[in-house]
Amino acid sequence: MKKICTFVLAVTIAALPLFTGCMNSNDQGIRNVEALNSSKYKIGLPQGAAAMYAGEEYFDSAKITYYASLTDGYTAVEYGKLDGFVFDSHALEYVAANNNKLAILPESIGDENIVIGAPFGKEKLIEQVNEFIKQYKSNGTYEEMYNRWIKGKNPQMPEIQHPKNPEMTIVVGTEGLNEPMSFYGKGGKLTGFDVEFCARLALYLNADVQLKAMTFDSLIASASGGKIDLLISNLNGTPAIQEQMLISDSYIASKISVLVQKEKMAADYSAIDASGIKGQKIGIVTGSPYDKHISAQFPEKELVYFESDTDMIQALKSKKVDALITEKSIANGYLDNADDLKVLDHVYGE
Repeated sequence: MKKICTFVLAVTIAALPLFTGCMNSNDQGIRNVEALNSSKYKIGLPQGAAAMYAGEEYFDSAKITYYASLTDGYTAVEYGKLDGFVFDSHALEYVAANNNKLAILPESIGDENIVIGAPFGKEKLIEQVNEFIKQYKSNGTYEEMYNRWIKGKNPQMPEIQHPKNPEMTIVVGTEGLNEPMSFYGKGGKLTGFDVEFCARLALYLNADVQLKAMTFDSLIASASGGKIDLLISNLNGTPAIQEQMLISDSYIASKISVLVQKEKMAADYSAIDASGIKGQKIGIVTGSPYDKHISAQFPEKELVYFESDTDMIQALKSKKVDALITEKSIANGYLDNADDLKVLDHVYGE
């Protein structure tokens, strides 16, 4: 008896940038960030942030709602009150990593230059901060912190030694309301990427660092007026900011991205076929019975051969191939422990 094998494509979510997005029930699916720029979509913007200005310019045809609280913006997306929320990619990465209902569209709508501010007259201090930034990026500290705070789930503050005999006192202003950068954790204690950065900077400078939490507007006024020594709170080094204070080199890489519901992103996957996959490489196991059929159906794609399904799935996860094709039962098994994978509902043959 001839064995019947229904076969499908499995892809990483990132491999489908043209088909990710939010959609209403009557839509054919959002194919990219640009498609969200429509009057039928609601976009949330963070009030007063650099992402707000980028979002206003980019989504000039969408319905715009402003949010003073980032958490309120994220929650509005989660519960379908917004189709997308625009903010810094590093903050959105954290939100998506800790909420399996949310995801980030692959395209960005602008760059972010996240810096540290200081009053004019603190040129020497900014030079020392820049030296520390260069060091913490080169020795792997930045990458480890980014993976733990931004990409990880439930990150924890490590034990960092305090300077025993500090040579100076530095007052650092931070907002305290921007998770995961600076926020109130257990016991109402400030924690986050920026707080850890401050602790490591204190050791580097042999300084007693005192954190002061305040509103973002107060931070700008305090830094420009010399009431704090450093402003470390997701500050974007725009030309307007540079007119008010000194700025450091960028200490965290980021872009302006859009947060959406993962379910709405996935809702149109049933309409996707191999022509929509970013890239040209499809993985297949050597000797597969559907090799010739796939070659004929998708002649423009390059088939990459593997000795086993295990090797093939690892290649997909590491982005060495853009998709893989296998039996539907095997592909569905991949989903059990892989939140970043999707099996396309379309069946390509039997």
